[in-house]
Amino acid sequence: MSPLGRQNIQKDASDLRVLMNLTGGSSGSFEFRYRLGAPTIVGAVSATLNIPYPVALAYQTYIIIDPFTVECECRLIKSISGTTYGFAALTYAHAATDLVFFMEIPWLPLLWFGGKPDAGVTDNITAIDRGLVQASGAGGGAAKLVVTPGIFETSGKVTVPVGVELGGLTPIGTTGEISKCCIRAKSGFPGSTPLIQLGTTGSYQNGLRLSGLLIDCAQRASIGVYTEVAAEHSKVENCWIIDATSKGLFFDSSPTGRYASNNFFENLTVTFPNAAGTEIGIHIIGGASPTGNFSHQRGGSNITINASTAINAGILLENYAGGMFDRVHGEDCADVIRLGSPTTSCRSVTLANVYGVNCTDVIEIADNGDSDNIVIISAFRSGGTNIINDLLSGVALTDARISVYQIGNTHQYIGSRSYTHTIKRTFNHNLTDNVATSVFRIATTNESGNNDSGAYSVFVKAIITQPQGSGTGAPVASKAYMGTFCRSMVAAGTGVNSAVTDIAISASAATAPATRDIGTVTMSVVEVDEYNIDVQFTVDSTGSGAVNPEISCEVEVVWVNFLTAPTMGYV
Repeated sequence: MSPLGRQNIQKDASDLRVLMNLTGGSSGSFEFRYRLGAPTIVGAVSATLNIPYPVALAYQTYIIIDPFTVECECRLIKSISGTTYGFAALTYAHAATDLVFFMEIPWLPLLWFGGKPDAGVTDNITAIDRGLVQASGAGGGAAKLVVTPGIFETSGKVTVPVGVELGGLTPIGTTGEISKCCIRAKSGFPGSTPLIQLGTTGSYQNGLRLSGLLIDCAQRASIGVYTEVAAEHSKVENCWIIDATSKGLFFDSSPTGRYASNNFFENLTVTFPNAAGTEIGIHIIGGASPTGNFSHQRGGSNITINASTAINAGILLENYAGGMFDRVHGEDCADVIRLGSPTTSCRSVTLANVYGVNCTDVIEIADNGDSDNIVIISAFRSGGTNIINDLLSGVALTDARISVYQIGNTHQYIGSRSYTHTIKRTFNHNLTDNVATSVFRIATTNESGNNDSGAYSVFVKAIITQPQGSGTGAPVASKAYMGTFCRSMVAAGTGVNSAVTDIAISASAATAPATRDIGTVTMSVVEVDEYNIDVQFTVDSTGSGAVNPEISCEVEVVWVNFLTAPTMGYV
């Protein structure tokens, strides 16, 4: 029974009511004047009150029974008959004198479930767990458990169920610790356990949300926030995660059958005031598949990560695809953002406005050949070593600022049909000595009707080599090539190619010309059919130890008037 049940609160509807307004209007208010008219039992699906609530509406009003105790229950009213209200079955038995509220906006304060923000005296795990149950389907989908200002300590992991938001009013506060909405690991908290877990185990759970919280691991919890299932409509926002011993936030899709994807972080701060140096601020692992189509992500915005000493990484993304992180600030991290590892890759990732202070690398791209389509827009650093350390491409940039950096084979710049469009792509190919070898193909579309007209130009920049085998002392030779041609097509689908123009062919650079050198280089164009044009190279490798040459080239196609954009690809 609620301690308030012993107070002399009026039962007459005409007498003084104690009203607390949550929203600035009548909607969302709750009133203290109601009590149960008779005891209820476990499993009860209705309750009779001492007086009617005049504005209760079925499926629009919630009833709160026995607040400020661990047996507090929230139910959506489903039927009304006089002073009897029907709802889903109750979990606990209640006394006739237990207090009752009515609410139209069911945001449930943790205090109602026996929570006490007394900074360590009370273990709030039962109150939090029961509050989350009542905010979920058991309570009719109330959806939000509100952590009011103060420090609520817990001796065990807090598990947020599907469709529920665990939210505070502010993670920062305005008058010190007492005004922060804080969940903190209590003394004796199991060190290998996350402080908060979004969802249970399984796959693909939607609507898991945290907001407005200070999540204080207190050097007791290894992870601040963990999930392996958070999916659509899941979000962590306006939170401050502090003092984890391992990771601030860890979203892990690597266990078999797990799927944490399509989630988002916003206005998130992760700090390590007692860092050991091995910590990671945010770690996301997508679920790998044989085709490399990992569980896709949304990303994050306005993120700050700092530490008392250099930590392993601010943000580590592995087997990650389809996400964007922008406005990221990192201090004292080995890498502010690390993309992949030697065994995990990143694809179709965009980073924008990344700032590092005293970090070895602002952005590190791991040496994994499956990583591709990475775009970095505006990064800058203060202190540290590299703004970008691209281990995949072997590029380390020490500039203080960079505007755009991109890894990817294809770039397209598209205007309206009456204007020009540009496609860029790179190709690498092994050639056979003195044999014309197709390196890439340009394809246009056979449109319905007589709608095939258009034109394109092709500009090729290439380096041809007789390579040195890895770990050998064999000599190396190389030669640069630049050439161009164009093609025009009429509406009926026939076309003509221009002759190839060799813009420039450099002299060879050979470490031992008598052993390995590059002779003639010839680019030619072969019309496979009207819609498919192959570009071939013939290279003469010379020298007593000559081997088959290799070519690496960048190709730019500028096109106009086609209904469908031309494509480039390997033959």
